[in-house]
Amino acid sequence: MNKDTYWYSAKENAVHESVFATITLITKNDGGRIDNFVKYARLYGNMGLGVADLGTSGGMTSNPGPQNRVTLNVVKSVIDTATSKITKNRPRPQFLTSGGDYSEQQKAKKLSKFIEGQFSYTKAYEAGALVFRDAAIFGFGALKVYIKEGQDGKEELAVERVLPTEIFVERLDSMYGCPTSLHQVKSINKDVLKSRYPDKAHFIDRAELKINSGVQLADKHNFCTVVESWHLPTRPGAKDGRHTIALSSTTLVDSKYDDNFFPFAFLKYSKPVTGFFGTGVAENLIGVQIEINKTLRTIQMATHLTAVPKVFIKNGTKVPTQHINNEIGSIIRYEGEKPSFESVGAVPPELYRWVGELYNRAFEIEGISQLSATSKKPSGLDAAVALREFNDIETERFYNVGQEYEAFYLSLADIMIKLMRKLQSNPSVKIPGSRFVETIKWSEVNMSEDKYTLTSYPVSFLPSTPAGKLAAVQELMQSGLISTARGAALLDFPDLEASSMYQNSPIDLIEMIIEAILSKGQFIAPEPYMGTNALAIGLETMTQAYLHSQTQNVSEEKLDLMRNWIDAASALMAPPPAPPPPQAVAEAAPVSELLPNAPQ
Repeated sequence: MNKDTYWYSAKENAVHESVFATITLITKNDGGRIDNFVKYARLYGNMGLGVADLGTSGGMTSNPGPQNRVTLNVVKSVIDTATSKITKNRPRPQFLTSGGDYSEQQKAKKLSKFIEGQFSYTKAYEAGALVFRDAAIFGFGALKVYIKEGQDGKEELAVERVLPTEIFVERLDSMYGCPTSLHQVKSINKDVLKSRYPDKAHFIDRAELKINSGVQLADKHNFCTVVESWHLPTRPGAKDGRHTIALSSTTLVDSKYDDNFFPFAFLKYSKPVTGFFGTGVAENLIGVQIEINKTLRTIQMATHLTAVPKVFIKNGTKVPTQHINNEIGSIIRYEGEKPSFESVGAVPPELYRWVGELYNRAFEIEGISQLSATSKKPSGLDAAVALREFNDIETERFYNVGQEYEAFYLSLADIMIKLMRKLQSNPSVKIPGSRFVETIKWSEVNMSEDKYTLTSYPVSFLPSTPAGKLAAVQELMQSGLISTARGAALLDFPDLEASSMYQNSPIDLIEMIIEAILSKGQFIAPEPYMGTNALAIGLETMTQAYLHSQTQNVSEEKLDLMRNWIDAASALMAPPPAPPPPQAVAEAAPVSELLPNAPQ
């Protein structure tokens, strides 16, 4: 790409002309990749290997071929199994402070909840499942993050699944997997474009469907090809980044681009040795699928030709052929030798065994067990520990794929955070709880990048079934690695949320008190109604927070509030003073002493 004629072009027409010249060249060089993508899509869609279009039309020309052929689509079975196995987990990005004080730690926790709410609002997990399926089919999937106008007229984030055939990069630029320029080529309805760019309506009407224009569309003239391109700055602080949106007739957007990332979260099923696009299941199993198709076709043809009942009639025997039919209780009249009926075994059993071996081998190649593929446990595997071990072995095979899936959501969270800082509005998200809905505003969680690190919540490492989760979490709790409250959270059972809420109330209360002291300098005194257990937890937690605060340059006034709280809680926990001993009662004097003249 010549940056002098493309990224730095001063004339609008030179920009869009150079854009389309560049894309035409890239698509010509990437013709083999697109053809392979079409081939993989047809394998998954059970359409055979024929001509199709998966380009910017947003769909594929369906030509399923003969309807009477036998199919055994192992590629689709493996991909669907892998997709269900991996996407059943919902990785939760977690923000951790790096040497932050208590207030920053609480803000990081809220930021984790905020991103979880954004994932829920934008339906990122649902879109991510489709992106993973794309990666399994094509080796590569993408989710675009962009800013749009919400229903209330304010800016908000949105995500969109992008077809792998819409993404183009130059080969030399992307040899090491980190291109500096990226293009998205897509066909869009002209009316949609005109609603976004009303001042360019005349140019939009003249725009053509330039890329993959052979697509058969009834309303072809109502669509046009749009090329959106990004060029990253060559170094931090450089001003040579560029973002353009071009048609065949004009340039809609031509602006500077200062970010060091593309607005896409990419997912690669298997990273390539060189280049930008990955390797998927369809590419790995295409040879197995073709061999299965050939063998099934042989079996089908042999069955139709010879595996039917045959009637043997000796010459000279008078047998009316019209009497040989499939009617129940039919009468066959003959003279001479009786006709005989025989069935010929046309298909050797080795062919059926060969198909079965190929089918099973496909799952073994991708590391998918019989338990996952058929929901059927292997014989002899009955104990819960053995089943978990069996799943662990399979998980090892999927470790890299699972890591890529988690990294995909970490990248998505990072892009969302960076784009949130560009919004003119102050959006909020609602996090549902067991008793109430918590609302978190972006201004409450906006943190500088040097204040946190991003990691993934380890819930995806647990077994998927309720019984497996319960057994694994019980082992962690029995070994003392996690608390009961944390174990209930890991189980992720909605019915346990209410009970864990009350169980965690002492910790929640003391954390609220610590937060009030550290962030607002507000003192909330302990009270006897907290109970001995809550006071003990509070005293231990407050003491730990006090010791930690001494290393975080917390002001002396706030440290003094923490000391006062510790003293007050200690006084409430101190045993009450022992009651004074009862005073001795003086012994009464004898009557004789009181009444000397009384009779003895």
